[in-house]
Amino acid sequence: MPSHTVDPPVGGTMAISAAIVGNALEWFDFTVYGLFSIYIAKAFFPAESELASLLLTLATYGVGFVLRPVGAILLGQYADRTGRKAALTLIILMMLLGSAMIAFAPTYAQIGPVAPVLIVLARLIQGFSVGGEMGGATAYLLETAPANRRGFYASWQYAGQAGAALGGGLLAFALTRLLGPAALYDWGWRVPFVLGLSIGPVGLYLRFRIPESPAFLAQASAGRAPLGVLWHMHKTGLFRAFCLTIQLTACTYLIVIYMPTYAIHALGFAPDAAFTASSTASFLYLVMNPVAGRISDSIGRPKQLLLSSLALLVLVYPAFLLIVGYPSLPVLLVVQGFMAVVLAMYTGPAAALVGEMFPSSVRSTGLSLSYNIAVPIFGGFAPYFVTRFDSGSHLAPAYYMIACAIPTIATLLWMRTARD
Repeated sequence: MPSHTVDPPVGGTMAISAAIVGNALEWFDFTVYGLFSIYIAKAFFPAESELASLLLTLATYGVGFVLRPVGAILLGQYADRTGRKAALTLIILMMLLGSAMIAFAPTYAQIGPVAPVLIVLARLIQGFSVGGEMGGATAYLLETAPANRRGFYASWQYAGQAGAALGGGLLAFALTRLLGPAALYDWGWRVPFVLGLSIGPVGLYLRFRIPESPAFLAQASAGRAPLGVLWHMHKTGLFRAFCLTIQLTACTYLIVIYMPTYAIHALGFAPDAAFTASSTASFLYLVMNPVAGRISDSIGRPKQLLLSSLALLVLVYPAFLLIVGYPSLPVLLVVQGFMAVVLAMYTGPAAALVGEMFPSSVRSTGLSLSYNIAVPIFGGFAPYFVTRFDSGSHLAPAYYMIACAIPTIATLLWMRTARD
């Protein structure tokens, strides 16, 4: 079995671009689905009340995460046994299929109950494909990075997410300013999904062009299945990686994705104000992730993650208390932007730290499985839970993020104790 030695670098701009393009496509679609959930609710999930319709839409948003663990197992093992390049190319093809189904699906008014079924099927296809994306792409980044820049290379995974969220937010802002409510409900919500499909050909081109990971080429031919090796030899690493993802995914989905819906539905913000704040936060998150990854290459990843995790735990409640007490655009801009910066200090080094827990022979499967078990539970359904259990104080997102911080902090302290 391959050792945990540093993999030789090959890569650069092409490697980073090819690795993050799939994640960007995923997050662009997921972002615009969240941002336009109010309009999608009317088109596909008509119900007796606006809240019920929105909850059905958010539940479908979460359904896309159900098949993530299955995709993580099957596609993660495919990447570890067949190669990173082959897996990443297959994944982006499946992503394009799911995206096209959402972009062109007939509405409930046109074909009745079949319409929401198509949306659910598209989300399931996206969820399965995305299950292998994070692990395969992050493994490729780590295995093409110079030894002293692994944190920086891997941080582009979350920077790519931020760039996609920013693009989705800016597009949503432009459409809400240019189109009236009637046009948005009728056809305007489809525009970002159609535009998102243009990412696909670029991604396919890049992934056809990249060389295979040298670490994969250097490892011995596969014997036991990667899943079996993980279970028998790396259970502790899997559990730690799962716990480190809990706070990451809860905070990312609520701070980066859900905030516009929360601001509009819970606090009464105008859509353009909510999208302005979301775009600002996404830009800061985009810029700070590579900065945070580079810092971790210098000071060490476990220490940085622990400090950032504690900061999120302490600051999230007063942040939401301020937004609820003073619901104005300046307050929303400052608070959401500040939380995005603190979150980036955690996510920037997180992918590298988790990837370094596994040898290259099982790295894609280990990353995919730990990430995609935590994400459906704590990330995908987070918007549904905080909307469903809002008691009227509108502080449910803060309570949820605090609860999710506890297992992550406990794991980081455990890792620190074990190392010392």
